[in-house]
Amino acid sequence: IIVEGFLLYHEEEINALMQEKFFLVVERDVVFERRQKTFKVPEAYFDDILWPSFLKYNTKLLHMEELLFLDGHI
Repeated sequence: IIVEGFLLYHEEEINALMQEKFFLVVERDVVFERRQKTFKVPEAYFDDILWPSFLKYNTKLLHMEELLFLDGHI
């Protein structure tokens, strides 16, 4: 089973069930572009709300030794 969503790594019960853990690393512009393809938001909202939240939660992931970081550019 593959589950998706970086916030899943912050849920201890779910995190404990995962055997392999990956995180796809991409720049802000790529994240914004992909967001626009799935659910359009104004760029100001992305920059003021979504991106800072993304960075806040991802900072915690940098210290997870079991997490494998992969290049998310495809």
